[in-house]
Amino acid sequence: MWINSLNIEECYINNLIEDLKDGTKLCYVEDKTHPGSVNWKKVTKPAKSRIVKVQNANYSLEVAKNLKVHLANIGGVDIVDGKKKLVLGVIW
Repeated sequence: MWINSLNIEECYINNLIEDLKDGTKLCYVEDKTHPGSVNWKKVTKPAKSRIVKVQNANYSLEVAKNLKVHLANIGGVDIVDGKKKLVLGVIW
């Protein structure tokens, strides 16, 4: 997995779809590839409830849009629900 090659201590991926469901790992990737892009005060760790996971995932998508990543028809709920095609679209 290319994410693991980034050597992010807090972010090791075993199962891509499952591991991204809390939204925090996407934020780690964004912050590693574009340092300073994530305001960590807006990310809740650990994300235990569904609502918090959706908030984290929505924030990670907001950061991606700020980084000029073209995203269409995806929301934080899709990431938390593990919708494979949409999650893969964000990663690739």
